Amino acid sequence: MTVLSRRQVLSGISVLGLGAAVNWRDAGAAAHLNWVPGEPDAQWRNMIRMQMSTRPEDIHWWYTGRIYAQVGNEQPRHLFNLEGTEIYWVRPVADGFSVSSRTLTFFRDPVTGEMLREFSNPYTDRVTPVQPNRLGGKDGAIYTSGGWRYVGLMPADKPPTPWQIEWHRSGDLVWLTSSRFSRILPQPWLEAMSVFCPLDSFLDSQVGNLPTHFTSTYLSPWMAWMDMGERPGHLVWHSSGRKLASVDEIPDEYRRRADAEFNGLLTAAPDSWD
Repeated sequence: MTVLSRRQVLSGISVLGLGAAVNWRDAGAAAHLNWVPGEPDAQWRNMIRMQMSTRPEDIHWWYTGRIYAQVGNEQPRHLFNLEGTEIYWVRPVADGFSVSSRTLTFFRDPVTGEMLREFSNPYTDRVTPVQPNRLGGKDGAIYTSGGWRYVGLMPADKPPTPWQIEWHRSGDLVWLTSSRFSRILPQPWLEAMSVFCPLDSFLDSQVGNLPTHFTSTYLSPWMAWMDMGERPGHLVWHSSGRKLASVDEIPDEYRRRADAEFNGLLTAAPDSWD
């Protein structure tokens, strides 16, 4: 079993949680969900349509949000705001899809809105450099009808985690709800997420890349650059965002910093790692 370090966990948090949804309620075969396109055992393909695309192409998400600190029974403290992109490229493989991804999140002052370069920590009275949150890799996960598995982080002989998918609809809106929880990390953490889509688009099974937006909340350990050591407490992240029509919709300030510091790599195409 591969056990991730605290730093690996904090550099690998994904706002959307794609490929890591476990402990979902299996509702795919319920009779009241006969409006969902496809057979019950193919609902994972609808999830890919919602969160990514069934075609090999860059899928860009842009999101904003807030991060709170929670220590004991104290009132939560609003520490930062955030802005980020999550980019996916899905390509067919023999029994499903291989997923490449890149995530880059910058942190902002909750009062001024300025991007943070340093953070004055109210819990430690120290000033620390702020590190953007980055993660991703080429062909990092495999999605099949039998479930999902991370490449490299899960033993090759371990069975995939089965899909458990929960769907909802109201009026002209449909949404996918998921959650994830892990016991193997240094500190257990939870993400709860919903992805929304217009009902008419969702019902058209020929659309492989649906126009969607999302909201999510999750708990995580302190970020390593906060220099909190083993101080009790955790972070509460809340983010919302949308799938973009193209990379050109990413805001200018974010683009300029990504270009200056990270070579403007706003793609998850497999050859971008070569």
